[in-house]
Amino acid sequence: MTAAILNGESRIFSERMTFDGFVPEDEEVLKVAELGSGLVLVDETKVEFTVERAYALLELPEFIVEESVVDRTLRDPHGTYLLNAAKRGTFHPEWVQLMTCVCDEMNAPHPAGTEYRMNGQHTAWMRIHMPPDWPCKVRKVKYHAATLADMRRLYASIDRGASRSFGNVLNSYCSGTAQFKGVTQDNIRRIAAGFVFWKEEVESGQKMDADDVAYRLQTESVELTQIVTAYLLTCKTPESRSAFRRAPVIAALYETFNILKVKAAEFWDSVRDGVNMSDLNDPRLRLRTLLTTCGLEKREGSKRRLVTSEEMYRCAIHAWNAWRRGEGLEQLRGPVHTKRPKAR
Repeated sequence: MTAAILNGESRIFSERMTFDGFVPEDEEVLKVAELGSGLVLVDETKVEFTVERAYALLELPEFIVEESVVDRTLRDPHGTYLLNAAKRGTFHPEWVQLMTCVCDEMNAPHPAGTEYRMNGQHTAWMRIHMPPDWPCKVRKVKYHAATLADMRRLYASIDRGASRSFGNVLNSYCSGTAQFKGVTQDNIRRIAAGFVFWKEEVESGQKMDADDVAYRLQTESVELTQIVTAYLLTCKTPESRSAFRRAPVIAALYETFNILKVKAAEFWDSVRDGVNMSDLNDPRLRLRTLLTTCGLEKREGSKRRLVTSEEMYRCAIHAWNAWRRGEGLEQLRGPVHTKRPKAR
């Protein structure tokens, strides 16, 4: 047991339930809320969630921005899971919180002032398939958002029944924004994974959640992310897409474009297309061979030589540094037992 003093009184807690974790200082916490300008809870009531109300919830507009879907696709297995729980009496309607949000910002084709469904699609379909007289009293919550950015923040925070994954939260912040216009959700997740792989090492292993990543991509690293994103979109062949859309390679793009943008484009163009290289020991050719013939451990098939993500990243930076020095490489290796190299 652990003792603590609170307001002059001694309190006793179980050691297993005592928090000993790191308490971040206010200045160390990223101000994710600054991505928007206003989010207010305007109403919360208990209602009987009838079949009619379930249909009405489903008929509200989906959260889609610039043709990019922010809301998760309905998953039939989770709907079936909720139905089974309801039928056997282990579903608790009193735990349900259905959320909608009225947004002041226009989101074509929806005008300003439109009310959007934030969650509840699985619960709604469960309710529709239960008997009409089945009791289902839930909590209904309505928010008011000044901007789409505020509504994104709300959506990313929701966690009821089927939790938001890292990709779900990231997508809610980034999909359909001007920064990622025309970029698929899969590519956004890949770019974020590469950014995390690069940035966490830069910051000595500090872990970032999806909120942190989305904030950084849209603030302190917005210009660099736009450059990396634009470059990835030039990888149009199956071979180049396969080689470049891996986290360690995207991290290497971040590292090299962060140093010299023009030279980085020259370097990676040769790696991508296999052009402007006449020497077999050209570091760019060595790297191209590695990226097109090797897979990542635990992620790709065993028919190819497998390397770790860290090894692939270090090989890329080693090749870049050798190319910048004007040196050839008889073989390309990325030692993993030394400090991670920096691009020069």
